[in-house]
Amino acid sequence: MSDAPPSLAGELVEGRYRIDQVVGSGGFGTVYTAWHLLLDTRVALKVLSTPSSWSAEQRSSRIAMFLDEARTLAKLKHPNVIAALDAGILSSPRLSGPTPFLVMAWCGGGSMSELFDRGPLPVDQVAALMGTVVDAIAYAHGQGVVHRDLKPSNVMFEGVPGAVVPRVIDFGIAKLVMPEEAAGDGETMTVSSSRMFTPAYAAPEQVAGAKTGPWTDVHALGLMIVHALVGRAPYGSESRMAAIDPDRPTPKTFGMDVGPLEPILARALSLKPADRFRDARELGEALSQVWPRPASLAAPLRIDVPSSAPVRLAPAPGYTSVTGAPASMTIGTGVTPPAAPVPPTVRTPRTGRRVLIAGGLAAGAALGLAGALALAGTFESKTSSKDEDDDDSPRTKSKKAPANAPASKRKLRDLTTAELLERVKKAGFRVKNQQEYETGGKVLEVLFGDQEIVQTSIRLLPFSGSEPDRLRDLGRFLIDTRRQVSPFQAYVFDGEWMLGLFSTEKKVLSSFESLIENLSFTVRGDTVGGGDPAADAANAVIAPWDAKSLAALKSAELESRLRGAGVQIVNGPFGDAGPLPLSFALRLGNDTGDITLHRSSGPAALAERKRTTKPFAFAVAGDSLLVLEGNGRFTSPDLLAQILKGLEAKIQAEPPL
Repeated sequence: MSDAPPSLAGELVEGRYRIDQVVGSGGFGTVYTAWHLLLDTRVALKVLSTPSSWSAEQRSSRIAMFLDEARTLAKLKHPNVIAALDAGILSSPRLSGPTPFLVMAWCGGGSMSELFDRGPLPVDQVAALMGTVVDAIAYAHGQGVVHRDLKPSNVMFEGVPGAVVPRVIDFGIAKLVMPEEAAGDGETMTVSSSRMFTPAYAAPEQVAGAKTGPWTDVHALGLMIVHALVGRAPYGSESRMAAIDPDRPTPKTFGMDVGPLEPILARALSLKPADRFRDARELGEALSQVWPRPASLAAPLRIDVPSSAPVRLAPAPGYTSVTGAPASMTIGTGVTPPAAPVPPTVRTPRTGRRVLIAGGLAAGAALGLAGALALAGTFESKTSSKDEDDDDSPRTKSKKAPANAPASKRKLRDLTTAELLERVKKAGFRVKNQQEYETGGKVLEVLFGDQEIVQTSIRLLPFSGSEPDRLRDLGRFLIDTRRQVSPFQAYVFDGEWMLGLFSTEKKVLSSFESLIENLSFTVRGDTVGGGDPAADAANAVIAPWDAKSLAALKSAELESRLRGAGVQIVNGPFGDAGPLPLSFALRLGNDTGDITLHRSSGPAALAERKRTTKPFAFAVAGDSLLVLEGNGRFTSPDLLAQILKGLEAKIQAEPPL
């Protein structure tokens, strides 16, 4: 049974609204043009989409979110925010049950997306357009509402070409915030636990699954301004990875000099939410220093908005064609899976290089990616044109890269030892040694042709834990093995199982294509230019660095700080429950060690440690104690200072240096 929304054309809603034609459909609902029979005027009528495949819990959650949108719109009274006119429950034999609807003012003058598609706009037009949108969002923020899905297609125009008024639409994933809330604070009041965003206009914290707020809208407004000025989408693709590129997409990165506007946009697009303007009001105040404020927000703008292909409607009094809102491209990572998953692109659209947020960049990025790379669907990894010509890439040895895999393809977990050995032989390897584990994992030490390459292996291994963490755990495993024995790797991953080729010789990877022929997988990567999504997930900073004290240092932030200092986490975290301290087992090159955080029992723990003869480094702040111990650099107060950069704590060594 298809879950495509049924056509409601011809339906009479509550005796007042006649539904005429679909003009847009997205993840949240279907928008129709309708005619208000009593007032003799055109309106937009949005009906919630409730696929029959949904559970009662999913349906209930989505209905609550839809009604929240209606209440949010009713709360916002601004000339540049779409007006909510009515709401109710629609009963129809064409629907699976009583379904909520929302009636809004009709905007038939096209969308900002259509205008931006024409190319760069003059600065005065950008100022006029975006000034009204920034003011509308500033008003919403003042009312405690955050949009969270701002993009050009969510700004519609009312009027005719040459005299239009922008209206912000689609508050379907809006969030309510407390007036004093700021980036880096604790829990927030949200409309729903579902996290949704549009990749092409996502803020880094949305990709990371981290806390959103007014600063998220500020980032989107910055992207929209850049889009208008340079004539292209700033990220250049729907890739989620582009949102965490350390090279922020300001006009300067596109070769455009916008004078004093550049630092304003650079701040609005900062990776770290706390570095941005706090809300749209602050952004508007900064823009007013370089842009004139509009004399009247409700006055039509003299902008020739392009007319899109008209939507042909059933005959109705007073009109023959209109333009409707485009379908939403919002992606959900909460209750309902996206209709079409966006595969991760591990190249930035502007530079073609891989995005790696690690090491010294950790403090600057201060964002997480652990939850953002929970992927669905089989895909063909994207590479730059340089990679297509790279004869060393295992993808380019065979131009028949795997396309979207049909269901008949073999699953990694179903590969028997005999099947794996047959694939290994077909790929040109000879098995030297093999091991099998109780988990079902298999490791084959192999020779390539007649060449005695001892450190080459083929591994089929499972990864457990929560779904968002598996890709990151795989990345850690890959990084560890390439540092120790196998710098050249190619792998595929289906969310649970990994099949990889590991070697000390680059040319060995040329046989990987044959090894994975007709296998089903969701992620593919290598270390020779084809993209490395698993390592990117592991290297990405996984939590903001916003603790103000040792006692407030959470497990995720400490892990992030360790990786930012180049320390490899071998195991952990352990403890961190009740009186138990938080600890990790660590490695740095050939050195091994541990780090332990005592949040409230620091003095007693320090006295106990000093009774031992082993050297260690430690940090003290109030009743909190952080101990770094082991061999080599794990007794160094300098390494501990690097880990705790920005935190107030007294760092010492025992015995004193």
